[in-house]
Amino acid sequence: MNSQKVILIGLDGATWKNLMPWIKEGKLPFLKKIIKKGVYSITKTTIPCLTSPAIPSFYTGTHPTKTRTFGFRKPNGSIISSKDIVGKRFWDILGDYNINCFVSGLRTTYPPRIKKGVLISSILVPSEDSEFVYPNSEKRYFKGYFGKEKRSNILKWQKKDRKKLLNFQIEKSKKRFELIMDYLNKHSFDFKLIYFGLTDIVQHLIWDSQELILKSYKYLESCLKQLNNKYPNHNIIIFSDHGFAKNPDKIFYLNSWLFEKGFLYYKNLLTQSVEGIFKKIYYYLGWKAEKYIPTKYYRKLYVLIKKEKKSKKYKINIDPSETNLKFLNLDKTKIYLDQKWGLKIIKNNTTNYEKFRNRLIRRLKNIRSNEGDFVFKEIYKKEELYENAQDYDLIPDIIFTINQKYEIRSGYSKKLFVEIKSKRRVEGSHEYKREGIFMAFGPDIKEGVKLAPIEIYDIAPTILHMYNLPITKNMDGSVLTEIFKKGSGPAKRKVKYAKLSEKNQISTITKDVVI
Repeated sequence: MNSQKVILIGLDGATWKNLMPWIKEGKLPFLKKIIKKGVYSITKTTIPCLTSPAIPSFYTGTHPTKTRTFGFRKPNGSIISSKDIVGKRFWDILGDYNINCFVSGLRTTYPPRIKKGVLISSILVPSEDSEFVYPNSEKRYFKGYFGKEKRSNILKWQKKDRKKLLNFQIEKSKKRFELIMDYLNKHSFDFKLIYFGLTDIVQHLIWDSQELILKSYKYLESCLKQLNNKYPNHNIIIFSDHGFAKNPDKIFYLNSWLFEKGFLYYKNLLTQSVEGIFKKIYYYLGWKAEKYIPTKYYRKLYVLIKKEKKSKKYKINIDPSETNLKFLNLDKTKIYLDQKWGLKIIKNNTTNYEKFRNRLIRRLKNIRSNEGDFVFKEIYKKEELYENAQDYDLIPDIIFTINQKYEIRSGYSKKLFVEIKSKRRVEGSHEYKREGIFMAFGPDIKEGVKLAPIEIYDIAPTILHMYNLPITKNMDGSVLTEIFKKGSGPAKRKVKYAKLSEKNQISTITKDVVI
C-alpha cells in the first residue's frame, strides 16, 4: 500500500521566532541538519490560535466550523471531550485501510478511540486511573505516564528555581518518551504520531528565560535523533499547532472603545465600573486559587461562576462570552466583544448589517496605540475565514488577531490602553500567534527547500496521500505536493479524492498533479 512509512512529530507551540536564531547560531545542530536535508515552512493555524481548535482541525483536515470546535470549553463553561469534536480523524481513515497507527500525547483525544492501533490521550485526562489508553488492554505498558505533579510546586519553582522547574518538566517528558520507545520496540506500526507538550508548558511559564527554553529544545532534538536513528527509512514530518511570543505588555479595552464611538451602551456605567473592579479581583484570586485548589474542583468553580446550565446543548463548542450581557443595554448596543478573537453584532439594532460590519472593520483597521502601533493585525468577516460560519450565530461576526504587544479585555476603563504592571504567572502566550513551524525530511522529501506558508489543514490530506489513499472531499486542506522529491512515489502518483456515501462507502476520483 505504501512505499515509505511516516512519523509525525508535534512540538506544541514551537515557533521560528526563537528556533531560527538558535539554528543559525549552531545551537540546534540536528534541526539545522533537518532544514538542509529537507523542507521547512510556517504553519498557519486557526483563529483562535489555541491548541483547541487547532489540533482538531489538524487531525480532521477541516475548519473549526466542521469540527464544531473553537476552544477547550462549551458556552456553559464545561470542558469539551473527544466526543464533542465532529469529523473523522485521519488515522481512522488509515485504519479503514488496515494501516496500523500509534498516536500519543495529542490533546483533545480523551476519551481515546482509534480504528486500528493504539492511542494515548494527553491533557484533560481525569487521572492515570482512567482509561487514557485505547485499547485499555495496552494501558499496562504506560504506568507512570503522567507522573506526579503538584501545581503549587511548579509555581514555587517558577519564582525561585527555574532550572528545577525545567528539569522536572524534561524528566517528565523523558519518562513518557522512554515508555513510548520501549513500547515501539515491542510492537510494529505503519504510522506513528508522537506529540510533545513540553514546549508549550515551559514557554508559558518561563518565556523570559530563553536559555532554559533552549535547553528544552535541545532535549527534544535528542528525541528526534533517536527516532531518526531507529527509523532511518521513514519520512519524518514535524509541526506545531501555533506559534508563541512574549506575554503582552498592555491591555486594550475594546468594549470601552466601542462605548466611546457609540456602538455599545451600558445599562449603568457605575455598575459597569464596579464589575470591572470585580473582574480584576476575580482574575487575581483566580491565579491564587489555582495554586491550592485541585484542578477538578477549580473547573467546577469555573462552571458555577459562568452561570449557564450544564444540560443546555449547543451546535458548536465555543468559550463563554467575554462580555457579561447583563450589564449592556441590549436595545441600543450594536456590537460587543464576544471572544478575545471576535466581535458579535446584534443584528436587530443595525439597519444594514453588512454595511455596518464593513464600516466597523475599516475603523478597527485604523486603531493605533499611543505609540503609533496598529492594534489589529488581521481582521476577517467570519465567512471569509471559515466555510458555513454564517450558519452558526455563536461564532463572532468579525474575527481578528491583534498586535502581540496588546491583550484584549472586555471590562470598562476610562483609558483605552493600560500598562500591565502586575507580574503574572504566564510569561509567554499565543492567543494571536498563528505562525507555527513545519519541517519534513526523508526518502520522499525534497532537500534544502523553503516553502511558502502552509495551513494546518494541509497536514492530514498530505499524510493520506503519502499512504496512497484518497482525500475525503470535506477536507479543507490540500496535499502538499511541493514537498515531494521528483521521482518519489508520492510525487509520481495522482492525488485521489473521495467522498463518503450514505453507507460510508468510499468512491474515488483522481486528479493529475505536476511536481
